[in-house]
Amino acid sequence: MPATQKPHVKATPPSFLPGMKREDRQAVQQELNLHGLKTRLVRNSVEIKRKEEAIVQMKTKIQDMNKELASLNTKRGELTKRKEETLKAKGDMDKNLESCNTEKAEAEKKKTDLTEALNKLKAEHEDGKKKAQEEIQSLKQQILDRDKAICAFVDKTNEEGRFTHIKMQPSLQNSRSFSLSLVWRDDSEEIRHDETPAEALPDFRSHTAVHTGLPWPLSTTPRDFSLPNSSWSAEMMQLYEHYNSQCEVETEGGEKKGGPWTRMPSYNRTLKFLKGGFYMSQIIQSKARLFTRNIRAPGAAFEYVVFYNKEEQKCVCIFQAGHLLEGPPGHVHGGAIATMIDDVAGTLAYQSSHVMTANLNINYRSPIPLGSTVLLHCSVDKKEGRKIFISCKVTSTDGSKLHTEATVLFLSVTLSHLL
Repeated sequence: MPATQKPHVKATPPSFLPGMKREDRQAVQQELNLHGLKTRLVRNSVEIKRKEEAIVQMKTKIQDMNKELASLNTKRGELTKRKEETLKAKGDMDKNLESCNTEKAEAEKKKTDLTEALNKLKAEHEDGKKKAQEEIQSLKQQILDRDKAICAFVDKTNEEGRFTHIKMQPSLQNSRSFSLSLVWRDDSEEIRHDETPAEALPDFRSHTAVHTGLPWPLSTTPRDFSLPNSSWSAEMMQLYEHYNSQCEVETEGGEKKGGPWTRMPSYNRTLKFLKGGFYMSQIIQSKARLFTRNIRAPGAAFEYVVFYNKEEQKCVCIFQAGHLLEGPPGHVHGGAIATMIDDVAGTLAYQSSHVMTANLNINYRSPIPLGSTVLLHCSVDKKEGRKIFISCKVTSTDGSKLHTEATVLFLSVTLSHLL
């Protein structure tokens, strides 16, 4: 029974009922009962109405809960679907991982095999390299022996002014001095070229030369025309000693004393300049001589010596012009000056590679007197591929007078271009 429902109380008849008639008392009693029933009916109606409202509220709450439940069911379905997808993806990933592990194992095996093969190839390569180096050295020696034979054949058949030996004779006045004779042999006679007291000669032990050609087969060494001779003026000797003192020399203890300059040797044949000599047999001509070294008389034509500075990429040449180089009366021919510029600039360019002159542009500023000594300064301006650009100027020994300016373009070539 709800808390709001009151218990039924039987109506008691009022105090006046005993004096009333029985029929009236019954009517009043019925009225009272009816009034009680109506009161109860009203109360029950109110209670029913309240319960109906509570039912309606409950239905509303149930509907809201059903909606929330439907949303949760939807989310549950989505989560279930995602779970299935995740499980499927996990299965695929497990398969991929297994496949990757298999491929990794195969790759590791291949790597091991390749490493072993590579090490084997390296060992074979080192063995092959060692054998190739030995073969190269053997071939070099064979080529050198062949070139020596070629040189010997050429020089024996026709050599002009070949330096054969040195004669040293003790001096009668001084037991510590001697006279030195340079002996040259022609086809029919022996010529004493120069005889000078030893104390008047420079100390040849201090003259360092870079000999890039082949060993001379018929004498100790070929004649180096860049060394001093009796025709050199005092001015030329002074300049020679100045630059030669800055060259690398070897002391008595065998140590090398460094210097910025290197004296370049100068011979009378291209043969003596060649490095290697692979194509020699095709380009050697027995009577050929270098243009600037084809006069046997000292001081008659070109007397010069070239010094090279590797660090600064430049050359300086001390040049003394002989009487056979006359152009204008009492002065050096322009062609001889051009020859010297080309020769010295070519010496500088040759330090990079084999070259040939492509362009020579000269401006003559002041004539050079015969017998005078001048300086040629050449320096590398730039390099572009096969091209080497060199600038050159000819000045007096003190640098106060400019005789000639020039620019030279050289092209790097191989010896096969000469064939």
